[in-house]
Amino acid sequence: MVENAGFSFILSSPPPPINETVNNNNYSNVLLKPPEAVLIAFYIGQISSILCIIFGIPGNTALIFSIYRSSFYRFPYGLFLLFIAIFDIIRLFSTAFYYLIQGYIIPLNLTTMIIYIVSYRYPKNVTNWLKVLLAIERLITIKYSIANRYNVHSINTTKIQRSKQKQTLYLICLLLICSLISQHPNFISNLYITPRIDPTSLFLVAAPNPNFYYGYDVFNGALFTIISYLILDDLLPITVLIILNTILLYKLRRLPLITSENSRINMDSFFSNSIFNIYCTTFIYYFC
Repeated sequence: MVENAGFSFILSSPPPPINETVNNNNYSNVLLKPPEAVLIAFYIGQISSILCIIFGIPGNTALIFSIYRSSFYRFPYGLFLLFIAIFDIIRLFSTAFYYLIQGYIIPLNLTTMIIYIVSYRYPKNVTNWLKVLLAIERLITIKYSIANRYNVHSINTTKIQRSKQKQTLYLICLLLICSLISQHPNFISNLYITPRIDPTSLFLVAAPNPNFYYGYDVFNGALFTIISYLILDDLLPITVLIILNTILLYKLRRLPLITSENSRINMDSFFSNSIFNIYCTTFIYYFC
């Protein structure tokens, strides 16, 4: 079984549901229950998820309104932060949806399982790559003259800002399409059969449909999990983000002495926010 963020592909026969009695050659009437360590981890994750939802949704909503009502959205990094906040809210709602399924408030079936997987995986993929684009934008900001690049009093600079705003929106739309392509198998309900909650790990699991063909071959759920979930969603963007922010720190410390103090303060805040994106939100993504 390949586990990932509260969801698993079952590579063998599916396990029995919670509290199902299992009979085999050595034991009979064995009641499947989660170990105590699993229950403790589950409740810790549940509490941390509630805190993330309580503070994350209002916080991101306030950030969206703050950016939209100011001139900040005219700059590329403002647009990136705007879309990061939007998709963070969607992912937090998917976390609440997951625990409603766990509490049997929302019934578990193929439809609700697909809704959860799509609303969790797609925003996560988009947000991680938006952070990569945001780091690239910061490097570009350092490379070129900050004073000329963000001089709002220049008419020529205002035209450049509008042009870059359009380019940034096109780039974000391209990212949304690419992420949709990489995640599109999750939208296919025939891909899975018999979704259930594993009684020992408390993961939402689903057995892949052995008769589902992707093109001319049987769909390989394990390969899709490795390529899409592990590499494209997590490993690759986080690795690139760490490399870019390391370069950012190096460039930041080598700014010429003639750089204004305000510019240095802005770049320091950029780097601090990048560190927060890498390390602090990692907890939100994997434990909420």
